[in-house]
Amino acid sequence: MATVISGNKTSKLVRDRLKMEVEKMKSLFSGFRPGLVVLQIGIDAKHVRLPNTATQDEVLRSVMAVNDDLSVHGLIVQLPLDSVNTIDTELITNAVSPQKDVDGSVFTGSMSVVGKHAVVVGRSKIVGAPMHDLLLWNHATVTTCHSKTPDLPEQVGRADILVVGAGRAEMVRGEWVKEGAIVIDYDTKASGKRVVGDVHYASANQRAGFITPVPGGVGPMTVAMLMENTVQSAQRFLQNQPRWTSSIRMGGPSDEGGVSGSSWCSSPSCGAPCGRTEPKEEDQEKDQEKDQDQDQEEEEEEDQEKDQEKDQEEEEEEDQ
Repeated sequence: MATVISGNKTSKLVRDRLKMEVEKMKSLFSGFRPGLVVLQIGIDAKHVRLPNTATQDEVLRSVMAVNDDLSVHGLIVQLPLDSVNTIDTELITNAVSPQKDVDGSVFTGSMSVVGKHAVVVGRSKIVGAPMHDLLLWNHATVTTCHSKTPDLPEQVGRADILVVGAGRAEMVRGEWVKEGAIVIDYDTKASGKRVVGDVHYASANQRAGFITPVPGGVGPMTVAMLMENTVQSAQRFLQNQPRWTSSIRMGGPSDEGGVSGSSWCSSPSCGAPCGRTEPKEEDQEKDQEKDQDQDQEEEEEEDQEKDQEKDQEEEEEEDQ
């Protein structure tokens, strides 16, 4: 029986740590909040929505506008770009400022990949291709496969580390998996009333050494690492902005040589309410309300994922 790599538990640890880091930034830099933009076409996005008639030039202008917005520290371009017009996806994603590109795959954990044979099933630009490169940069020997690979079971059977993101529900069978392998399942599909991944979990769980469940595995960690990357981007921004670092109170209002009150950034595009010496009480209340709403949403997501995991475990027990 494999050890389950719980994305729910690990992501909660990451979120708790990030909350403390954000609170520290807010205490040092009044009015500052890390900002993230999601740019999406065809579907209502959280921050920026473009119609499915958007042209390539319009999308590029939107990306460049976010790049230039000092109040934003992370940008995600939601793929696929669902437009009636032809758009070069690579051109758009490459236009995102490296300082604000938070949508990269993050390999985290204490298990070394050095010298291991890794097999990546899937070749998409979102999962397969970047995961291949990430594993290779960390000194694993990497084989990339896909749905047309003729000897896929044999290739999977050689993997010390198996990463699957091919978009086909339960295509990788448990009997293919090498004993003791690390299995990372990136995909999520609806199969009847169940939510499943690309790996047949019940059978793979009997052979793998470590395995991510679906749901509750990679999904929560993806969200947590986007938050982590955004916070890191915000920290880099503060380090490179002398007008923010000079806004720290150097002394009390009556201290000689000190700054009278907390100064604010003078840039009109930084997002801070410039010209005030102290944040208004109503702004502080709004920040608290936003934090409470975010905490409530995270708790609801965790409860929903736990219910799905419980249903999946009950169905697996019935199958056995």
